[in-house]
Amino acid sequence: MKPGYIERVWDTVGALEFRMRDRKVELELTIRDWKVDWKSGAPDQNVYSYAEDDTVEDPFLAEHIAHFGINFTALEKTEMTTAEKELDQNLNFDWFRIQEKGKELEPLFGPGYTGLANLGNSCYLASVMQVVFSTRDFQERYFNNLPLRDAFNNALADPTLDIVAQLAKLAHGLLSGKYSVPSVEASSKEAAEGESVMQAQEGIPPRMFKTLIGTGHPEFSSGRQQDALEFFQHLLDVVERTDSGRSVDPSKCFRFLVEERIQCAASANVKYNYRADNVLSLGIPLDAAVNKEEVEEYNRKQAEKAAAGEKMDGAAVRPRVPLSACLEAFSAEEEVADFYSSSIGGKTTAIKRTRLRTFPDCLVLHMKKFVHDVGWVAKKLDVFIDVPDEIDLSHLRGKGLQPGEQELPDTPDVDTPIRSSSGGGPSVENSTVPVDEESLGMLTAIGCSKEVARRALQETVIEK
Repeated sequence: MKPGYIERVWDTVGALEFRMRDRKVELELTIRDWKVDWKSGAPDQNVYSYAEDDTVEDPFLAEHIAHFGINFTALEKTEMTTAEKELDQNLNFDWFRIQEKGKELEPLFGPGYTGLANLGNSCYLASVMQVVFSTRDFQERYFNNLPLRDAFNNALADPTLDIVAQLAKLAHGLLSGKYSVPSVEASSKEAAEGESVMQAQEGIPPRMFKTLIGTGHPEFSSGRQQDALEFFQHLLDVVERTDSGRSVDPSKCFRFLVEERIQCAASANVKYNYRADNVLSLGIPLDAAVNKEEVEEYNRKQAEKAAAGEKMDGAAVRPRVPLSACLEAFSAEEEVADFYSSSIGGKTTAIKRTRLRTFPDCLVLHMKKFVHDVGWVAKKLDVFIDVPDEIDLSHLRGKGLQPGEQELPDTPDVDTPIRSSSGGGPSVENSTVPVDEESLGMLTAIGCSKEVARRALQETVIEK
């Protein structure tokens, strides 16, 4: 008997070579792998017999492996199998993180209270669509002003391949209340037992919509788990492309302009950049947690338990960070090193400040829970965000170039005046031609420099 060779996973040639080599030296048995059955204390074996060309059981395996100095009774298990890890996660999952602790929730039925059935790793889709169709713009576009029959009749091709028809179908399913009824199983159980049973609804399965919205996308066309934020932005892109050129575009209710003000430390000149966005991403300052002492005490006890090989009892203590602290961190000034200043023609430091030039009807906040740990390893923060009922965002409003501020030149040359495209008429200075800030922000967001975008918009105004 001898220990077996490690087989290659991408083919079987290597394993066959080793097997033939073992035949040449006339070995009888080879141990492929083995582990100890911790219930009976006997080794769970996988032994191959060359004489029988098959897997066999060796009743004297303990004595045979003792020849190599291995005493399996003295070995300790250090790793869990995949099934054991899944079981451990299920047993130790903190359900209080997603459920109301100590409360029995009452199911609601009626228009606007229709659930979406889980199609398998489709929670991201269900959560996003429920939020999106709670907004007035999406309700008006696909439900109030679009009868379902008209949506299907106006489809340019097969309704199953028309995104407007599928969005209207989903909107009518969620908002009409037609499918927001107790499940048949719960109603039957209540009638049979004669007692009140917690009634739930089956929900509607959005299979056609999920297939269509994921068509051509490498991730959303699969059955894998996905990020809700990425799907939200993918959905808005699809809606914007579909309604391009139309007066009604429900995706506009999430759109706003971000204003970045950069001030040169050497010359005190400033530069304003604008970009369009539909999500406001906020960092989470853990040092602003309101329960830092409790978290530190919990972490200390957890480290002591871990050192003793024990587990912590009770609910975990997580940092609680107010949303106001996240907004303050977003609006705080940031120092930028190695900033090239066109005013001095060299590098210096700058101060960057971020504000919102415009506010959307519906502001979506993205909490950046993934951070880089030691060694640039991605780590997800286990933290609660305290969100008040009302939020004052007036301090985040950007006001653009202020009196007394001087802009950083994009080029060393002095701006030349713009003339009308007809070639005649008086010249018009840049400062006298107003431009639409939202259009300017959209052009800079796709890569155009601010000055080029401004000149193009000014030319458009002159031509008009």
